[in-house]
Amino acid sequence: MGTVVYKSLAVMVRLSQNGVAMAPVTVNSGPGGIAVDSTGNVYATDYSNERVQKFDSTGKFIASWGTIGSGNARFFGPVGVAVDPSGNVYVSECCSVRVTSY
Repeated sequence: MGTVVYKSLAVMVRLSQNGVAMAPVTVNSGPGGIAVDSTGNVYATDYSNERVQKFDSTGKFIASWGTIGSGNARFFGPVGVAVDPSGNVYVSECCSVRVTSY
């Protein structure tokens, strides 16, 4: 049981367990890492815009955070994202070699 997310350039498509496309999610530029939380929300790193975007299980945009730089909610090349069972979001960066949590 689980969710598979397929990504391509600027569009991600959520697939059901049996491979049926459920909801397209558009990331403006440079989607990197993707993760799905326990409620079905999709998180995507947007490498080119130095941010993380959050979408609900239908693909509707919920929120985004981040800008270029160092410090809280500032990124240099966010490439990976993960969500733990408690809902904490972890973002890895290629250019500053760090992982931050939110």
